[in-house]
Amino acid sequence: MHGNVYEWCLDQKNKYPETPVVDPVETGTDDDYRAIRGGSYSYYDDGAKNCRSAARNVRLISATSNSIGFRVALVMSTRNMTIPLSGDVSLDMIWVEPGTFMMGSPKDEHYRDSEERLHEVILTHGYWLSQYEITQPQYEAIMGTNPSHYKGADLPVHYVSWYDAKAFCEKLTEIEKAAGRLPEEYEYTLPSEAQWEYACRAGTTTALNSGKNLSGGLSSPEMDEVGWYKYNVDKSRVQSVGQKLPNAWGFYDMHGNVAEWCLDKYESYPYDTSKPVTDPLALISNRDPVIRGGSYEDTAGDCRSACRDKENGDHGNSKTGFRVALTFSKNMTIPLSGDVDLDMIWVEPGNFTMGSYESEDGRDEDENEHRVTLTEGYWLGKYEVTQAQYEAVMGSNPSQFTGADLPVEMVSWDDATNFCAKLTAIELAAGRLPEGYKYTLPTEAQWEYACRAGSWATLYNGSSMIQNLNKLAWFKDTSSGTTHPVGQKQPNDLGMYDLYGNVFEWCSDWYGDYPESAVRDPMGAITGWARVTRGGSWGSPGERCRSASRGYAGPDYQFNNLGFRVALTSTRDFTIPLSEDVSMDMLWINQGAFIMGSPEDELGRSSDEIQHEVLLSGYWLGKYEVTQAQFEAVMGWNASYCQGADLPVENVRWEDAMNFCARLTAAERAAGRLPSGYKYTLPTEAQWEYACRAETTTAFNNGKNIPSVSQETSEPCPNLDEVGWYTFNAGKTSHPVGQKLPNGWGLYDMHGNVLEWCSDWYGAYSDSEVLDPRGPSMGTEHVTRGGGWDHTAWTCRSAFRDKNELNYSYVSVGFRVALAKSSDFELRTSKEDASTAVHMIAVTPGSFVMGSPKNELGRYGDETSHPVTLTQNYWLSHCEVTQGLYEAVMGTNPSYNVSKWFPVENV
Repeated sequence: MHGNVYEWCLDQKNKYPETPVVDPVETGTDDDYRAIRGGSYSYYDDGAKNCRSAARNVRLISATSNSIGFRVALVMSTRNMTIPLSGDVSLDMIWVEPGTFMMGSPKDEHYRDSEERLHEVILTHGYWLSQYEITQPQYEAIMGTNPSHYKGADLPVHYVSWYDAKAFCEKLTEIEKAAGRLPEEYEYTLPSEAQWEYACRAGTTTALNSGKNLSGGLSSPEMDEVGWYKYNVDKSRVQSVGQKLPNAWGFYDMHGNVAEWCLDKYESYPYDTSKPVTDPLALISNRDPVIRGGSYEDTAGDCRSACRDKENGDHGNSKTGFRVALTFSKNMTIPLSGDVDLDMIWVEPGNFTMGSYESEDGRDEDENEHRVTLTEGYWLGKYEVTQAQYEAVMGSNPSQFTGADLPVEMVSWDDATNFCAKLTAIELAAGRLPEGYKYTLPTEAQWEYACRAGSWATLYNGSSMIQNLNKLAWFKDTSSGTTHPVGQKQPNDLGMYDLYGNVFEWCSDWYGDYPESAVRDPMGAITGWARVTRGGSWGSPGERCRSASRGYAGPDYQFNNLGFRVALTSTRDFTIPLSEDVSMDMLWINQGAFIMGSPEDELGRSSDEIQHEVLLSGYWLGKYEVTQAQFEAVMGWNASYCQGADLPVENVRWEDAMNFCARLTAAERAAGRLPSGYKYTLPTEAQWEYACRAETTTAFNNGKNIPSVSQETSEPCPNLDEVGWYTFNAGKTSHPVGQKLPNGWGLYDMHGNVLEWCSDWYGAYSDSEVLDPRGPSMGTEHVTRGGGWDHTAWTCRSAFRDKNELNYSYVSVGFRVALAKSSDFELRTSKEDASTAVHMIAVTPGSFVMGSPKNELGRYGDETSHPVTLTQNYWLSHCEVTQGLYEAVMGTNPSYNVSKWFPVENV
């Protein structure tokens, strides 16, 4: 980046701004010049002075020189689009990047409501949002009608209910999918409330998206430039869209004109505002939908960016319309054969109270309430598996009540699991199976979680009265003694049908007693004689069709009231075959946030364990420390002092551990087993502690602390005995892996046995690097974690940080391996000629001070220091473009100093 050849930049060279800027690309009136950076080898270019990071130069765009080359970047292009609806009617959609913002209003904002608690929101997926409110011609082009009271081609449609707006989105999705224009994994829908406010604000934090606050709560001149409201409309009616100023992202009428439906139901913001909320979407059935933005009938205070309101979703009025979003959707349709499809609905991970409260009508004794956390999202069938679907996969139909759209019945648990296994094989062969997933029956917890869809009541529509079951289910009182075509009753808020009645549904679990305490991803009893059934059937009384009601039957049982619904669930844990009889188990660690470090009152705490929040992407981690058998299978040697195939490898340097990871990566890539975009490596220090803690906040990952000062160093610590080998129980040696209790995520020996190398250089924790931190960029010692068999209790704590030089090896130092994402990639135009390859290095978004300080030697006057924020990822080539690559792409080589490995110049 310093010297060799100057590098062309996209920008013109203009005077730097005095204030912070976002994603700057310098433009100006002189199109003939562009900036060059980095300096060159040339004697005539003032040497080191022009090679500084901040040094700026400029050349004519037609200039060529043997001291000017370039490197290439891969950046996001514009994604805005126009959708043709009919004739001359189209729909303009603006792309909104994923990001983070503060939702709600600050306490000092005038005319705010207490419901607008300020909290951080993270939107992980980008989306499109219509530039304008949906107009009457746009609505009529899709729906064939115009319900509006005030007619006009440029007026926003109104008198549309929440359900009307959703129907517009569903029909538009169908049309665009049929036309082949729908982006993969996206669907038209109403924006979530968070998506609406994020797009409305467009980076502002003020009451209005113009960057201004209100001077009055009723009438306010600041509103006049951005929106139609009660005090500036003509004849108290809706106005043509797009007449007021847009916000910074190009959206019009986010303030006033018509209030806009959102997808969410109106729920309170979180009271704990210290933690960020990711992709919030409230779909609780007994609440009214949200409307946002205010209308022509509202005051200025009601049109603020943060102002929230709600309306009955069944009805429209003259002041309510909508704008449409094109959002990421994980729902999918599986083609089985001909015109037979299988619709799968995505269920987000979360937690809920499983079971029933003691006074619930029809409650059984086996329904004791307990908290359940489901850490992995999954897909669940929109309907019970039909006879047409079963026959398309299995080639037969065992049902007593026959009909293509009737649920299949007379299937045993074994039949249902065989269907899932065969469907998995079919989809895998077709290349449609999401990586790391397989078709299966849902667990009992997955079934109830999806059934409730956020409802705590007896029924998923929020009712606690079994008498209200008629519109939800085919059961004893409504079925006339037979099954019925799926999808005729009212769905739950996730869009799933027939979760009550029609046929009982097999679950994957063995039937057994519920636990008394909170659990994570429960799988049911370890063994038993009966499998769980859920939901009731056409012959069941109402109390058997509740969300919490449990049934059971032997796995070979078949009857005309028993079918199933299919799930697509994660199987991200896997086993690597290293040699004929040696393998390695890898456990998937979900993305998440945690507090890294230790509280100040933790016994044994060190001063370098300062607590700070960390957010991590998902990764795999070895279930055990790497054993000697595993190490020898990959590396071909074993230098451990304590010899044993199942003992952890030790006496390995940091470089030995990294070499193991590199060889394993190469072997797995060659075998075709390496997940795309991943590589084997040592865990970062943050990944290690996150996995070790497994949601605990105590000294050890079993939820226990060191109870006394004497147990820190000089006495045995019983709380550590159950999870780790250390100086008071190890007998001066390491032990076979996996003999102590695992943590809550199934990882063994995170405390004691051997210290484990991490990838990071050791250094003070960063107070700003919270997303996937990787430690300092350089140092003299690498981090080791977890303590060893020769350590005392305080050095085996979850938060304890140790460090050693990278060439250090010892009898109690080993490692475990991680499989983590690698964003780097290689561009290669020829497999044979390496000079035509370039490695593209991922650069993450961030902020920095551009320019140079006033006291920097060699400084020019155009290098004014100023903060810059870059909001998007990009890739940059690891080296200047070589002559070999240039010639491979362009067919010529204009360089003076010719060599395929030299940087191209004279361009």
